[in-house]
Amino acid sequence: GPICYERGGTAVTVTDANDAPKIMGSRTPEQLQSDATPQPAIPEEATELRVMEEDSDDRDVYFVVAGAVQIVNFSMTGREIAFAQLDAGSYFGELSAIDGNPRSATVLAATDCQLAAMPASIFTNLVVAHPEMASHVLRRLAAIVIPVMMPGIIATAVFVMILSWNEFIYALLFIQSPSKFTLPTFIATLITEDETFWGKLSAIGFLASLPILLLVGFVQKGLTRGFGGGLK
Repeated sequence: GPICYERGGTAVTVTDANDAPKIMGSRTPEQLQSDATPQPAIPEEATELRVMEEDSDDRDVYFVVAGAVQIVNFSMTGREIAFAQLDAGSYFGELSAIDGNPRSATVLAATDCQLAAMPASIFTNLVVAHPEMASHVLRRLAAIVIPVMMPGIIATAVFVMILSWNEFIYALLFIQSPSKFTLPTFIATLITEDETFWGKLSAIGFLASLPILLLVGFVQKGLTRGFGGGLK
């Protein structure tokens, strides 16, 4: 029979995938089930809910034939952080199969499920041999990598905006006409040898900070949205 893991009433069945091009296409759970060849069973006393461990050396690619799995990570305090749920017809683990690096997340069985496991060597050979499969994998990798990159891109854009908005030295050196002063150079004119215009300084300083505060508030969700987008 197939490899079965069970704990807390949740069972995971793992089989061998022997027809990846079909599995990668538009296949129903019933069709996926017909494309899986059972592996020998492990002892009945084995209990485990985790399909994949973060940082593990496992390089297999898993196809969800039936049921659902959940992609999670754990914080420094051990709190579980759920990223996504993959239902029948989905697959995961292709990044580690391609780059050979450890897993980047933990996969748990969300329900009783059946998975088809494919060795990394077979998966990479099939990707090379079947262009339509390679195209599908590339689109999926793009959907994983781009959301992961977005927080860094957004954070960099915010820092560039702050530095540009507060730039003073170049504006002071190259802008001679008071009518063309930027905010930092205009604010500097409110501090003279004889007097400091505190009221104007406070008002303009507050108004000058509003665009940056609004920008950070607007992109705040984007900084965390992509953190769970990647799975190896």
